[in-house]
Amino acid sequence: MDYGPDWPPRRRPPEYPHALLRRCVAVVILYAVIWALGSVLLELRLQALRDVTGEPVTTYTTITGSPHHGRH
Repeated sequence: MDYGPDWPPRRRPPEYPHALLRRCVAVVILYAVIWALGSVLLELRLQALRDVTGEPVTTYTTITGSPHHGRH
């Protein structure tokens, strides 16, 4: 019995078993890059505000002089 030149059938190339792991790592790296960029931009903005006012600048706001401030 002659099976022909294509016998035995060729093996399929192995699929990459960790495709989900690669995607998760890519997402983590993407979020890390976005976080780092946001951190740098915030620091640059705070530096610019410090240069304008000459005082230390924070990322929070204190409300004073409000009619509701100090009421119980």
